[in-house]
Amino acid sequence: MREIFDRRNQYYCNDTSADNQLWYLHPTRAVGSTQLYEFVNAKGGLCLDLPNYGSDPAGTHLSVYYCNSSPKDDNQEWELVDLTGNGDYLVVNFRDNLCLDVSGWASDNSDQALDVPLTVYPCYNGSWANGGYDDHVWSLLS
Repeated sequence: MREIFDRRNQYYCNDTSADNQLWYLHPTRAVGSTQLYEFVNAKGGLCLDLPNYGSDPAGTHLSVYYCNSSPKDDNQEWELVDLTGNGDYLVVNFRDNLCLDVSGWASDNSDQALDVPLTVYPCYNGSWANGGYDDHVWSLLS
């Protein structure tokens, strides 16, 4: 089992490079017409990662880890699914087909607290808030 360096948690946006909230999208490969990416932290150079290798169950906490020189053998590859054409994306882990998630629920606002862990979770359920996408819709800023 790999050591987890740091758990990723939700926090207020900090628009400076002094924090560790700046991430680069690094294209890794295309599978069919799907472009895959690594999320590389600008400050530490580590990749957004799930523990171990292979797929992980829903609710698994995200961490950062050394970027794998062969990301297809790890679970550090992510697909961006454009929902609206306006910069709203699902961030889907390619290995397990689960979405980047903020723990808790949008319907009761339990996902809005500080320091809530980021996990992976199924992307859609018609009974969830936010049009069935709960808190799985992300805006990428440039």
